[in-house]
Amino acid sequence: MSAATHIFDRLLEIAWAFEADLARSFAGTALTPSRTHLLWVLYHGGPSTQRVLAESLSVSPRNVTGLVDALAAAGYVERRPHPSDRRATLVTLTEFGTETMTEMARDREQ
Repeated sequence: MSAATHIFDRLLEIAWAFEADLARSFAGTALTPSRTHLLWVLYHGGPSTQRVLAESLSVSPRNVTGLVDALAAAGYVERRPHPSDRRATLVTLTEFGTETMTEMARDREQ
């Protein structure tokens, strides 16, 4: 086995370990890696329109709509009117969403 193949295999093992760890962390919640990524963007960037979230996540606006719908139903985010653009809506973390992300940030640091 070449060194490059060995390194690639080790990277795959690490990726699978991360995936298993995330699955354990999300067990019993409405969170998935994609939903958590959206929450992380809001946690660090503040309220945002769905269009900006789509750009930040490099996904389609339709994909963001599905993510936001699920997160809103679970109580992590809410939609609010944009203060200066009556056609736009801001996605904002709820208190529960902020607490969840604060805990994740703390866990990440440990």
